[in-house]
Amino acid sequence: MRRQSVETGRLIDQYAGRVSHGIAPRSSYSGERPPTRYTDGIVQGAHPRAGLPFGAWDQIADGVPTGPAMTIVSSSESPVPPPPSDRPWRTATLERSALFGADHVVVRPDGWVAAVCDAADLPQAVADLDARLAG
Repeated sequence: MRRQSVETGRLIDQYAGRVSHGIAPRSSYSGERPPTRYTDGIVQGAHPRAGLPFGAWDQIADGVPTGPAMTIVSSSESPVPPPPSDRPWRTATLERSALFGADHVVVRPDGWVAAVCDAADLPQAVADLDARLAG
Protein backbone atom coordinates (compact mmCIF):
# COMPACT_ATOMS: atom_id res chain seq x y z
CA MET A 1 0.00 0.00 0.00
CA ARG A 2 2.90 2.38 0.71
CA ARG A 3 4.36 1.74 -2.73
CA GLN A 4 0.98 2.38 -4.33
CA SER A 5 0.58 5.61 -2.35
CA VAL A 6 4.00 6.87 -3.45
CA GLU A 7 3.24 6.02 -7.07
CA THR A 8 -0.11 7.80 -6.81
CA GLY A 9 1.64 10.91 -5.48
CA ARG A 10 4.07 10.83 -8.38
CA LEU A 11 1.22 10.45 -10.86
CA ILE A 12 -0.58 13.44 -9.29
CA ASP A 13 2.64 15.49 -9.49
CA GLN A 14 2.95 14.59 -13.13
CA TYR A 15 -0.68 15.38 -13.98
CA ALA A 16 -0.36 18.70 -12.15
CA GLY A 17 2.62 19.55 -14.34
CA ARG A 18 4.98 19.95 -11.39
CA VAL A 19 7.48 17.34 -12.48
CA SER A 20 7.62 14.39 -14.84
CA HIS A 21 8.33 11.04 -13.25
CA GLY A 22 8.04 9.26 -16.58
CA ILE A 23 4.78 7.56 -15.64
CA ALA A 24 2.56 6.66 -18.59
CA PRO A 25 -0.93 8.21 -18.26
CA ARG A 26 -2.49 4.83 -19.03
CA SER A 27 -1.02 3.51 -15.78
CA SER A 28 -3.47 5.57 -13.70
CA TYR A 29 -6.12 3.76 -11.70
CA SER A 30 -8.67 4.26 -14.43
CA GLY A 31 -6.25 2.75 -16.96
CA GLU A 32 -4.10 -0.38 -17.02
CA ARG A 33 -2.88 -0.33 -13.44
CA PRO A 34 -4.21 -3.27 -11.44
CA PRO A 35 -5.26 -2.52 -7.85
CA THR A 36 -3.10 -3.73 -5.00
CA ARG A 37 -4.35 -7.02 -3.61
CA TYR A 38 -4.45 -7.90 0.08
CA THR A 39 -3.19 -11.44 0.61
CA ASP A 40 -3.21 -11.62 4.41
CA GLY A 41 -4.69 -9.83 7.38
CA ILE A 42 -8.44 -9.34 7.27
CA VAL A 43 -8.96 -11.36 4.11
CA GLN A 44 -10.11 -14.97 3.87
CA GLY A 45 -10.28 -17.72 1.29
CA ALA A 46 -8.94 -18.41 -2.17
CA HIS A 47 -11.65 -16.75 -4.24
CA PRO A 48 -10.07 -14.62 -7.00
CA ARG A 49 -11.92 -11.50 -5.72
CA ALA A 50 -10.83 -11.85 -2.07
CA GLY A 51 -8.43 -9.03 -1.22
CA LEU A 52 -9.54 -6.74 -4.07
CA PRO A 53 -11.83 -3.68 -4.02
CA PHE A 54 -15.56 -4.41 -4.00
CA GLY A 55 -16.84 -2.72 -7.14
CA ALA A 56 -20.36 -2.22 -5.81
CA TRP A 57 -19.21 -0.61 -2.55
CA ASP A 58 -20.86 2.69 -3.44
CA GLN A 59 -24.22 0.91 -3.75
CA ILE A 60 -24.14 -0.39 -0.18
CA ALA A 61 -22.26 2.50 1.43
CA ASP A 62 -24.77 5.20 0.44
CA GLY A 63 -26.91 6.23 3.37
CA VAL A 64 -25.22 3.83 5.78
CA PRO A 65 -23.40 5.22 8.81
CA THR A 66 -19.66 4.97 8.31
CA GLY A 67 -17.48 3.26 10.83
CA PRO A 68 -15.52 0.11 11.42
CA ALA A 69 -18.31 -2.36 10.60
CA MET A 70 -17.69 -5.37 8.39
CA THR A 71 -20.56 -5.89 5.95
CA ILE A 72 -22.08 -9.16 4.81
CA VAL A 73 -23.56 -8.54 1.37
CA SER A 74 -26.20 -11.06 0.35
CA SER A 75 -28.62 -11.37 -2.50
CA SER A 76 -32.17 -10.32 -1.79
CA GLU A 77 -33.13 -14.00 -2.08
CA SER A 78 -30.86 -15.04 0.82
CA PRO A 79 -30.40 -12.17 3.33
CA VAL A 80 -28.72 -12.97 6.63
CA PRO A 81 -28.80 -11.26 10.03
CA PRO A 82 -25.58 -9.76 11.44
CA PRO A 83 -23.60 -12.36 13.39
CA PRO A 84 -23.44 -12.23 17.18
CA SER A 85 -20.16 -10.48 17.98
CA ASP A 86 -18.54 -7.88 20.20
CA ARG A 87 -17.39 -6.12 17.02
CA PRO A 88 -19.66 -4.19 14.65
CA TRP A 89 -21.14 -6.10 11.72
CA ARG A 90 -23.89 -5.03 9.36
CA THR A 91 -25.73 -6.54 6.41
CA ALA A 92 -26.74 -5.31 2.98
CA THR A 93 -28.44 -6.79 -0.06
CA LEU A 94 -27.61 -6.47 -3.75
CA GLU A 95 -28.55 -8.28 -6.91
CA ARG A 96 -26.93 -11.71 -7.08
CA SER A 97 -24.95 -10.64 -10.15
CA ALA A 98 -22.84 -8.33 -7.92
CA LEU A 99 -21.76 -11.24 -5.70
CA PHE A 100 -19.28 -12.91 -8.09
CA GLY A 101 -21.43 -16.03 -8.44
CA ALA A 102 -21.48 -16.69 -4.69
CA ASP A 103 -24.20 -16.35 -2.06
CA HIS A 104 -22.37 -13.78 0.08
CA VAL A 105 -19.50 -11.30 -0.04
CA VAL A 106 -17.97 -10.01 3.18
CA VAL A 107 -16.69 -6.45 2.70
CA ARG A 108 -14.22 -4.68 4.96
CA PRO A 109 -14.97 -1.12 6.18
CA ASP A 110 -12.54 0.24 3.58
CA GLY A 111 -14.56 -1.32 0.73
CA TRP A 112 -12.21 -4.24 0.01
CA VAL A 113 -13.45 -7.83 -0.22
CA ALA A 114 -12.62 -9.85 2.89
CA ALA A 115 -14.31 -13.08 1.73
CA VAL A 116 -16.54 -14.53 -0.97
CA CYS A 117 -18.49 -17.59 0.10
CA ASP A 118 -21.59 -19.70 -0.29
CA ALA A 119 -24.24 -19.98 2.42
CA ALA A 120 -22.75 -23.16 3.89
CA ASP A 121 -19.32 -21.53 4.30
CA LEU A 122 -20.51 -18.17 5.64
CA PRO A 123 -20.64 -19.04 9.38
CA GLN A 124 -17.03 -20.28 9.36
CA ALA A 125 -15.79 -17.34 7.27
CA VAL A 126 -17.48 -14.87 9.64
CA ALA A 127 -16.09 -16.68 12.70
CA ASP A 128 -12.56 -16.65 11.24
CA LEU A 129 -12.75 -12.97 10.28
CA ASP A 130 -14.25 -12.07 13.65
CA ALA A 131 -11.36 -13.86 15.41
CA ARG A 132 -8.84 -11.92 13.29
CA LEU A 133 -10.55 -8.67 14.20
CA ALA A 134 -10.34 -9.60 17.88
CA GLY A 135 -6.79 -10.27 17.73
